[in-house]
Amino acid sequence: MPLLLRCLLFCSLLLLPGAVLAADFPKLSASYSADQLIETSQGNITSRVYHEAGKQRTEMQLQGMQQISIVRPDQQRILMVMPQMNMAMEMPFQNELTLRNPEYRIRDYPTEVVGQETMQGEQVTKYQVTDPNGDVGYAWVTDDGIFVRMEGGNAQEHVVIQRSNIQRGPQDPSIFEPPEGMPVTKIDPAMVQQMLQGMQAQ
Repeated sequence: MPLLLRCLLFCSLLLLPGAVLAADFPKLSASYSADQLIETSQGNITSRVYHEAGKQRTEMQLQGMQQISIVRPDQQRILMVMPQMNMAMEMPFQNELTLRNPEYRIRDYPTEVVGQETMQGEQVTKYQVTDPNGDVGYAWVTDDGIFVRMEGGNAQEHVVIQRSNIQRGPQDPSIFEPPEGMPVTKIDPAMVQQMLQGMQAQ
């Protein structure tokens, strides 16, 4: 799978609003936008994220092109928009990519409060999260449910997600829809499985 699409899929599934919150985590009650930096062994990805009532939009530049992912749990779909190509792809929310993504499953993992800290000018609670394999990660979360930082992984991969320049406030509802008139192609569930296999093969 091309790097551009792999990155877009990866970013669209990270920190899904509502879906990633374990029972011990504060419920996401804030509407906000923020800068986001994802650090992996394969490189860094910078983006701008927007949240409103469970909806999420992520904007980034990859290989000189604007890429947008829109996560809509209320509509049970994920949209991947490429404005310069005048095209968008739709995939179901409940699919192999989301079900296997550790950020989606984290709600089922045991959590433990480590302490209180100040990060990016925000008062946050630090949580320790342990997955079924015994791998330990950490999340720094505000009282209104904003993940300011998350880090974790294993011997093969370590991921850090950092959010900064957090600006709370209502978001324009139109940004959570594909541009008017843009054709949207639905991705067959079998193609989602092929994408997953391609990502694992890289």
